[in-house]
Amino acid sequence: MIMMKLLKPIISSVLFLFLAQGFIWSAPPIINYAGQVSVNGSPFTGSGLFKFAMVHGSANSVTTVWSNDGTSSSGSEPNGHVAVQVNGGLYSILLGNQAINGMAPINPDIFSSHNDLVLRVWFNDGTNGFQQLTPDRPLASVPYALSAEHANIPNGAISLNMLDSGLRSTLQPEQTTTISDDLNLTNQDTVFATLDINRTISINLPPAQNNDGRQIRIVPSKSPIKLNFNSSDNTDSDWALAKSTVELISNQGRWTHLGTSPHYGINGMLKDIHTGAPNSWPSYFKLYNGLLYFRGNDGIYGNELWVSNGTEAGTYLLKDIITGPTSSSPSHFKEVNGTLFFSANDHTHGSELWKTDGTANGTVMVKDINASTNHSRPYPLGVLNNELFFRADENTHGLELWKTDGTSNGTTLVKDIRPGILGSNPLYGLEFNGTIYFQANEGVNGVELWKTDGTANGTVMVKDIHPGSSNSHPIDFVEYNNEIYFRANDGIHGHELWKTDGTTNGTTMVKEICLGITGSDPRQGVVFNQKLYFRARDQLHGTELWQTDGTANGTALVKDIRPGVEGSGPWNLIEANGSIYFSAHDGIHGQELWKSDGTSSGTKLCKDLYPGINSSSPNWFTEMNGSLYFHAHDGIHGQELWKFDFSEL
Repeated sequence: MIMMKLLKPIISSVLFLFLAQGFIWSAPPIINYAGQVSVNGSPFTGSGLFKFAMVHGSANSVTTVWSNDGTSSSGSEPNGHVAVQVNGGLYSILLGNQAINGMAPINPDIFSSHNDLVLRVWFNDGTNGFQQLTPDRPLASVPYALSAEHANIPNGAISLNMLDSGLRSTLQPEQTTTISDDLNLTNQDTVFATLDINRTISINLPPAQNNDGRQIRIVPSKSPIKLNFNSSDNTDSDWALAKSTVELISNQGRWTHLGTSPHYGINGMLKDIHTGAPNSWPSYFKLYNGLLYFRGNDGIYGNELWVSNGTEAGTYLLKDIITGPTSSSPSHFKEVNGTLFFSANDHTHGSELWKTDGTANGTVMVKDINASTNHSRPYPLGVLNNELFFRADENTHGLELWKTDGTSNGTTLVKDIRPGILGSNPLYGLEFNGTIYFQANEGVNGVELWKTDGTANGTVMVKDIHPGSSNSHPIDFVEYNNEIYFRANDGIHGHELWKTDGTTNGTTMVKEICLGITGSDPRQGVVFNQKLYFRARDQLHGTELWQTDGTANGTALVKDIRPGVEGSGPWNLIEANGSIYFSAHDGIHGQELWKSDGTSSGTKLCKDLYPGINSSSPNWFTEMNGSLYFHAHDGIHGQELWKFDFSEL
């Protein structure tokens, strides 16, 4: 079953593209659209196949006005498709861009003729075939953007004062500064500056005790930005403790402090890895030896292994595992005893187990487990006794439980849980008190909760939560109060919050949050301030932020971020620097960066990185050296690597 939540159309991108065409009525429009797709409840990653159609009308009478290949009629599925790279469940596509194979142009007349258009989408993950995704998404803003092109306005009739204030500030380079008392330049090398939606620059400086005559100047690297000082500001004591001239260089929201020797204080996009609008899709973030390792694509070498020390210059390709633009797609990083293991495909041995010591020469394949032309598809489950336990397929037993000490000879099968070529497919492991908990299917009881102590005899099913051959699909394991909490389906209550102490009798449901067989689908659990926080849905609020103390009565909604049944869809929860950080959509700002202190009033938007209803879709949150790292889309650079000091969030 394919489940999907579509993000709202990126309306400001639509307006920008029309403006860039100079309001030429005959020019076919291009619509920048972003979405999110999950397969079996997990964010899909890979090359997905999509079909798109714009339709209008009632349920009994639907008319297609455009489809990606022009073959759809009456809302039917188009014949042709387009291939789109999906990373961590997120994708974007330029509808109507004829440079994309399988994409037909959009006739702008359809928007002037219809004001009730919706976008219909079909998706194929390469396994389950094409399925229509629901619900259809409205395109209400597009007609208004196009209708403006009909206006007969004489040249010179539009004055500057008639424009939106945000557009005026973009066209007029001179801006003002706001000074605050957040930073002591005598104790720190880094100055942080921010640029708000109205392009007002805020520089954090302390009050000074005396005046040494120094000034601060700003040097724009792209659009012209200039500080306007009041008559007293050039000699005001707020500037006095700067020991040398400070340059603040603006580059699309990235601000850098340069003193006698360079020091970087970066808040915003850390590096435009794939220069320009295309996405680099940094993902699978992992801290190792004080550095951030991840998968990225610079448009030259494909999806390969990257590393960052938190500076632009220190963010670079570690190794091009497959020379040239073909991707090795490293993923699922796990550190064991000073070595970082991961999955990669060198297109000679297939998807196999690799390791790195942080150097290019030390990045090597551990073992060609599936020596045929197929893939072993390694997936980490946990660490016991300095060995990595993982899922793999050597083409005889199917996907089963393996372990490695980092050597080829020390990489062996632990147990053939489901004898035969089908395999038990163990997934989503968590180590707890010397035991790894995971899901597996031994061929009799379906996909259920299992555990291992690292031995064949000690690898057993904990409980058949959904009795019989049906699947309970336990997933999203997290340790809390000396127990393991997870999502499971007992066949009666749907997917709900469960917990286990490792015994059959000690494996129980915490609470039926969403009454009925649908279930609340609790996911993304994180422990904070002695409670477990997670995303879940109920009949009234949609998917929102919840908390539990491990009891039914102590399980409650934290905040209805997006009132109504649609929900804000909080995702990628992480505890960092005394708060919970996550992405959410409040219906006003799109999917953006949020944080919570565990209370309703303390749950708030941090940054609207892609201003307006558009979504920056931040994901893969990771803490390193006092900063939050993630990928996001600002509407200009595509999905790229971002970094914020916690003092700025």
